[in-house]
Amino acid sequence: MPFTQRAISRASIFWHSCFCFLLSLIQASAAIDIIFDYSYDSGNYFSDDRKYIMEQVAYVFESRMVGESFAGYRPSEDLGLSSITGLGLNFTSPSSSATLQSAVASTTSDGNVIGKANELIVFLGAKSIAGSTLASAGQTGRTGYSGSGADLTAMQNALNAKNSNTNFEPIAGSSQVNTNKTFYFDTDLTTHTDALSSGKTDFYTVMVHEIGHVMGFQTNNAWNANKSGSFWTGANAKAEYNGENIPLYGTSHWDLPTDGGPVPPGNLNPSKVNCACHPSMLPSIGINSRSSFSDLDFALLKDIGYSISAAPVGANIGGTYTDATWGGTYDIPVSQTYADWLAGGGGGGGSGSAAPEPAEIFPAISFFALAVLAWRRRRRSFGIVKNEAAGA
Repeated sequence: MPFTQRAISRASIFWHSCFCFLLSLIQASAAIDIIFDYSYDSGNYFSDDRKYIMEQVAYVFESRMVGESFAGYRPSEDLGLSSITGLGLNFTSPSSSATLQSAVASTTSDGNVIGKANELIVFLGAKSIAGSTLASAGQTGRTGYSGSGADLTAMQNALNAKNSNTNFEPIAGSSQVNTNKTFYFDTDLTTHTDALSSGKTDFYTVMVHEIGHVMGFQTNNAWNANKSGSFWTGANAKAEYNGENIPLYGTSHWDLPTDGGPVPPGNLNPSKVNCACHPSMLPSIGINSRSSFSDLDFALLKDIGYSISAAPVGANIGGTYTDATWGGTYDIPVSQTYADWLAGGGGGGGSGSAAPEPAEIFPAISFFALAVLAWRRRRRSFGIVKNEAAGA
């Protein structure tokens, strides 16, 4: 968002210019900082190229949420509740089946503080996952806590505000990638035709989808308030779908699209998607394809309480990408090149994790086969799988 200068004296023009430049940087940066934490990436799956891609995945959301804010939930530092003890995250290691319980307000081995306002920590890792699952992700659960009566009420109210009928804010997230699968790791996201001929599943596309689950494509109170049966009824998303209710899959995804031919009742109709581009939050993905978060996807996030800008705010050296099948366009917000990211000290950092409970795996389906790790109240994780018919 540009900063408009007012007339000032010649004596102060230098400092005003400096201030103006600084303010423009602040306004151009996202209000929400999605931080990937690799504390539990014990197999070191996330090499520098993969971390760079994840930073651009985060930027997809950050660049559209400059007006958004997340409340901090550290009992003492943010809420002033000195008697609250025991509050923590509850999730399974992204690299093993171990249950992890990280205390809210503690600092991870990556140096990230859990629970700060306007920060969302997403723990990342990778492990062998049977079947067609490419990756899975969702909000972490939380541990129980104790305290005085008044503090307990205040703590519960603070947590309820992050999951009301009109507002959803993830507490923290986790995601794991299937090490059995082969991906295309593209460190030049300013071009896209290479992703359409790589012969592999595009890692960027998969992880945009997974972080979409963390951001709100999961069962929560606002989600439930905006759906009726198997249709999404939220006004913002309907406006991006010809003003009509939008068919949902059996899990927290849009229903499968029909790419040509008659449209069976209940399927996503491409002709009604205003942007004419495949949404990110479909239940599966094939090889040789790329998608980012579409206007339809963002409209659902707006329905569940997010402040979403009409277009990316800030740098976007990625420009736009034309959907190879439907003909519409996506924004591909890229904040900086891989070389600049490395030169700025981006390499070697860390970020991410997952949650317990048994996984419910769904079979492969055409165009996008899926797997969902269901973890009802304590945590829900959603997987995306490739179209097995399209090749491994």
